[in-house]
Amino acid sequence: MRRGMAGHELKTRDGTARYLPPEVFKERRDERSDIYSLGLTMHELATGRKPWGEIHHETIKDVRLTLRVPLVRSIRNDIPKVLADCIDKASADEPAERYQEAEQLEKAFQHAVSELTPVTTYAEPDSWSQCVGTAVLNEEVWFS
Repeated sequence: MRRGMAGHELKTRDGTARYLPPEVFKERRDERSDIYSLGLTMHELATGRKPWGEIHHETIKDVRLTLRVPLVRSIRNDIPKVLADCIDKASADEPAERYQEAEQLEKAFQHAVSELTPVTTYAEPDSWSQCVGTAVLNEEVWFS
């Protein structure tokens, strides 16, 4: 395994290469690189899709420099704009377009969450819940 400045891994095991920012493949990395990786994780959680689909980790470097992260609302237009904007900025391909510090991402995310309205949903009984009893599943879902 090759290591970059300050011991950061440039090549990783299966499953992590897809979350590396484009600059890592050019052997550059800073705090914005970690913001990108978190942004892609948030992107996947919001959209329900892996950032690059089912691309094999050995070929990701070849396609990563030309592929761009799709905007969250281009995949899920029901995601509130304030939240999508936060995720899109964190996962911008160009480091200069991302949050420059983790604290900026934290503040933007807290602002996005403060703008959302909680909605209570109840799951309909299904075969699994009938097997474990008659418990009603209750979950807070944050959408405007």
